[in-house]
Amino acid sequence: MTTVETRPVAQQATDCAPECALRPGEACRLCQPGATGPDDCPVAWLVRHDPELSAQLRAQLEARRCA
Repeated sequence: MTTVETRPVAQQATDCAPECALRPGEACRLCQPGATGPDDCPVAWLVRHDPELSAQLRAQLEARRCA
């Protein structure tokens, strides 16, 4: 007989949710209108392609790791 693990629906949804490109460790909240995930998020795209914003994000992530 096979046992099936059951979990709350909310937890199941976050298990496969893509991670936010700007808030590492958090699931993508689809906070930008029209975005279907981090791959087509206009804010994530802007941060990835703008040298200053990209450097700021890297600095924040590094500070978070060191804390």
